[in-house]
Amino acid sequence: MPLGRWRLSDRSEGKLRSARPLNWLKRLDERAKKLPRAANWVSPYGPFMLARYPNLQPLPVTGNVRSQMICKSDERTAAQVFAEWEARIANNRQSAACLKKLNKGQREQLAALTVEIVSDLEIRTATDRSSQWKRQLCKQAPTRLQMLNRKLQKARQSVKELMAYAQDSRKENAPDSPLYRARRVLGQPYIVPASNALRDLDIKYLPDAQKHIKIATESQSVGSEDVEVFGMVQLYWFFRHGCGLSGDESEVRVARLRNAFWTEYGVSKIKYRASYVSGQSQGCEAVHVAVHRYRP
Repeated sequence: MPLGRWRLSDRSEGKLRSARPLNWLKRLDERAKKLPRAANWVSPYGPFMLARYPNLQPLPVTGNVRSQMICKSDERTAAQVFAEWEARIANNRQSAACLKKLNKGQREQLAALTVEIVSDLEIRTATDRSSQWKRQLCKQAPTRLQMLNRKLQKARQSVKELMAYAQDSRKENAPDSPLYRARRVLGQPYIVPASNALRDLDIKYLPDAQKHIKIATESQSVGSEDVEVFGMVQLYWFFRHGCGLSGDESEVRVARLRNAFWTEYGVSKIKYRASYVSGQSQGCEAVHVAVHRYRP
């Protein structure tokens, strides 16, 4: 299911940033009341917003049968995706505890938020791979193309020599002599492919290294926010503000979900304390730091 994106930002308001942790979900709840209804399930909002705020879900055009069919189909698809992810969370030994004390609506919202975060991680993984390829392209282009052009010229010269030898074009051999005719017959099978090879090797516009580098550099995009950090912030405030859990319990649940589903996208596991241990309450330092340092 295509995913739309929508982010909070305080920069346009000219407000001073608070040193206190930013309750991302509380602010989103406040702003969602004033947002227009989505035109479709693709944009401008993500799965989580459409799951949490039914009033933002798209409605079909009145009297338009096709619009009604599309809207119902998209709604069924979204519900199916949410149900599948809820099942994945429930069936995972590490993340199953994250569903405890959550009602039906909260479970669906958690699934939707997980879908959104995993989608961001997938996009980042693809972008990272593309960036690595582009860096190699920029690094290899100058010397590699120089060597390729040299080999191209050598190849053309070798084919020309083959052509000349196959045609027996030396002046001392008269065209009507038996020696010339015999050599032409023997060389004929080589003349046609040599001619084709010369044509194929006649590259009028050789690749330009600087042009490759310019295109690769311009197309590289840098994300404005860290997917892992923002994902932990989103999940934390969902559990804390959206589900009424304690901060310590929220940290643990975020860590459980991260360790269960994010590692396949190159995200490292983090340590957490699932219960009171040796004078330390339950919680997760990595999540705690991410939440307290996050600013949009």
